[in-house]
Amino acid sequence: MEVRGKVDPKTGNVITTHMSFKEPLVPIKENMIRIMNSENTMIYKKITPNRTRVTYINYTDPGGIVPKFIINILCIDLPYYSLKNLRELAKDPIYKDLAAKYRLE
Repeated sequence: MEVRGKVDPKTGNVITTHMSFKEPLVPIKENMIRIMNSENTMIYKKITPNRTRVTYINYTDPGGIVPKFIINILCIDLPYYSLKNLRELAKDPIYKDLAAKYRLE
């Protein structure tokens, strides 16, 4: 997965984009499915010094291997749990130190 980040100079929003590699650098394991076409973008907008609005945009094409009902479940669960875990990670003191270092406050 390739990850890119930037700050929008007009809005100050932080934007991260995560893209799958077209060619796997790590061999595909037997009995596993690897999604080769996926991209998600997260836009972080500061609301207050202690609150951030996150917009999660995702596109994933499993290539017809995964049944549609599973994809539909993942379309709901994956963003929810990703953002829930991100909220927990944000509580880690290391990120407060990084915010000061990069002047994100």
